[in-house]
Amino acid sequence: MNMERQANLFAVDLLCPPESVKKAVADGLSIAQLAEKFHVEECVICEALKKSDKAGRELLRKYRDGFTHFELCKIAEKWLLNAGKCSVAIAEPNCIITTEQPDAIGFRSACSVLVEAKTSKADFASDAKKPFRRLPEKGMGDFRYYICQPGIIGISELPESWGLLHVLRSGKVQKVKSALRQPQANLIEERRLLIACLRIRKPLKVRTVYGPSVLTIGEEAIHAN
Repeated sequence: MNMERQANLFAVDLLCPPESVKKAVADGLSIAQLAEKFHVEECVICEALKKSDKAGRELLRKYRDGFTHFELCKIAEKWLLNAGKCSVAIAEPNCIITTEQPDAIGFRSACSVLVEAKTSKADFASDAKKPFRRLPEKGMGDFRYYICQPGIIGISELPESWGLLHVLRSGKVQKVKSALRQPQANLIEERRLLIACLRIRKPLKVRTVYGPSVLTIGEEAIHAN
């Protein structure tokens, strides 16, 4: 290793102490948030993550290679609980009892918020052919969003009243367009989904008043048995 490279790595360690970086990654910070926390450019954080633990290297991979469908669903679930202000959220419930299989859905006291994850234009185009898209009143969600990386869905391509969320390379979610409330949502399907998730102990994320800020219901029962 040449002297210049050694000096650069030493500078990275000074600016971003390895143990502090590991803790920040474990706390769920994105690369953009890490850069803000350590007052450095994102490229410096990338260098620090190269030498980090498995979680840090995985964060760097997502930053460079993009996000899988599952990762977008989990990001959507987290967004629903935070910026989406939902009290309950679930990613990929996969309950065969309902016609629609939402990628992520959250519930507030007076409404529901649906988020559909798309990794390609073809995936987005095929979504429009589904019966509950052609007849919006048959679909879930009082408010409905697509979540994707930039360049996949344009604002002009969105169905009426839908919103759009972009996941940047850093993992940060950017609201490109706010959703408008749908005239009608399929409340019966939403109730079926929630009941099915509880019966099969599908982990639900709940934003709590006491104890942990976010509690997973169902996960404990699965592990206990």
